[in-house]
Amino acid sequence: MKKYSTFKKYFLVSAFVLCSAFFAACGKDNTAELEAYKTDLQTIYNEINTTAVSINSIDINQPGAEKKLLEYMDIMVNEITSLKDLNEPAGYEAIDGYATEALSSITQSSYMFHQIYDADEFVNFNETTADQAINLYSNTMEKLNQIGTTLIGNSASTNSVPNTESENTVSAN
Repeated sequence: MKKYSTFKKYFLVSAFVLCSAFFAACGKDNTAELEAYKTDLQTIYNEINTTAVSINSIDINQPGAEKKLLEYMDIMVNEITSLKDLNEPAGYEAIDGYATEALSSITQSSYMFHQIYDADEFVNFNETTADQAINLYSNTMEKLNQIGTTLIGNSASTNSVPNTESENTVSAN
């Protein structure tokens, strides 16, 4: 359970950095397209932050904690899907690559957590799978932080889009 505590701490720090990066970038450009994008992005980040707070409020020693985690992971997948679906303005093209990676990682992480906790009495619990799920979740937070950094630095370009191939892929079948 110590790994879950580390998972929660990393998530809180990432959510704080993400929100800070977003708000710091808000005054950089006054174009209508960018302002609309930032408004939409802020809404999604607020939703992600709310979900993060919910995840961090789960008492892992209480009955039903695993079910709550799975529900919140599914919500996070939906929120990051919304982020991925945003149309970034010119000059922010790298955000799409980071969002694609974040969505891939959170989808795989959620899938793995479901593999672990959907069964009765943790029949499917596997320490390696749990570690992979947490690592993928951490990767998601890193990609979200890169989006915030891109907004702050306005350094996104098509040349800086990251490789979207993941070493830790999981089939949903």
